[in-house]
Amino acid sequence: MREEIRKIALELDTDKASSFQSVARTKEKVIEGALGSYAKGCPREDILAVMDTSVFGGGKSGFILTEKKLYSSHFIRNGGIDKKAVLLDGLIEAKWDLKNKNLCLRYNDGCFFEVYISIYTECILKLLQAVIALKEETAGRAEEEKATEPETLAVQESLEEPEALNGPTGLKGPDASEEEEGASKEDETSEAVRAALEEEKKELEKERKAFIKEQRELEREKKAFAREKKAFEKEQKAFIKEKKALEKEQKALEKERKALEKEQRALEKEGKALEKEQKAPEKEQEAFEEKHPEEEIDRDIARERFLEGLKSTQDPDELYEMGKYCEKGDGYEKYYRKAADFYERAAKKGHADAQLSLAIYYLYGLGVEVDLGKAEYWGKKAEASKCGDTLSLEMLFDEVEMKRQVREEIY
Repeated sequence: MREEIRKIALELDTDKASSFQSVARTKEKVIEGALGSYAKGCPREDILAVMDTSVFGGGKSGFILTEKKLYSSHFIRNGGIDKKAVLLDGLIEAKWDLKNKNLCLRYNDGCFFEVYISIYTECILKLLQAVIALKEETAGRAEEEKATEPETLAVQESLEEPEALNGPTGLKGPDASEEEEGASKEDETSEAVRAALEEEKKELEKERKAFIKEQRELEREKKAFAREKKAFEKEQKAFIKEKKALEKEQKALEKERKALEKEQRALEKEGKALEKEQKAPEKEQEAFEEKHPEEEIDRDIARERFLEGLKSTQDPDELYEMGKYCEKGDGYEKYYRKAADFYERAAKKGHADAQLSLAIYYLYGLGVEVDLGKAEYWGKKAEASKCGDTLSLEMLFDEVEMKRQVREEIY
């Protein structure tokens, strides 16, 4: 049986760069590398053939064939459990599952498992099928010999009976005792083989249970990982959504900031223009004085008399004109407080231009404290009185609204 299995391995066509070689043709370091890595516990004298599949010829990967086992570094049992050897005793079927690329093995005791051998699946399948066929043929011959054994024994007894009778006492000769000893030795060997097979069966059953347990554990871990993956994807989507919302809000704030800066620059420009307009009467007065140096009058007395003369007037137009006079000044200074007083008296009597001027005074704090509410109030009054300066009214309302927004942002 050993020689026949060795012959099958050596004649096997693997279609690969590596193939089985006899022990005599295999380097010593290859055998030592195989026994030290994936064939631990294999007796050296049991080795029939060796296939080295390592890249540098160190023997740490490949196959070792014995009469009872096939050792390999390429065996990966289904589920990820490494199996370094396949038992040949009791193997009755070997087939290739093309769907998952596994080698399916079935034994006469009902055990079944799968191994993955990567690129060597086809050649190892041929080897195992040839070994199974050889064992079936050997078992068939043994059964035939067992069936013909009674007839052979009867013929032998008939041939040996006269010789037994010719003996002095009619007792069996020494050959009979030798046959009995041989039979007892065979019985002992069979018992040892059965015990070894039983031990191997228990070991396989133990490995099968461990494999099932690990497979269930892997399935639980797989489900837990799937749940964690879904939760992570959900959190990631929420984060992306929140990020986009923040970016959108940031763009809106940036747009508002630029608009506010633009309005602030416009207000500064308007303030400079107003200041320029306020300084214009002073320049005109200075120019007039330069042109008429000979006129020497007491301006303070004239101003006081003029103011005293108009204090008692109640005509809205006259009050408004008086306010304009105080606003322009007399060349020395501008009387905003008095101008505001005249504008307020005229505004209360329904004078539209006086109402607009008073609203502007409350907006910028000219002669009075800044009061946006009163500025908006007198502006609406001027609008209701059909003030002709609509452009100034629009600018007034825009300025009031902008100053309110600025105060809200500050506070």
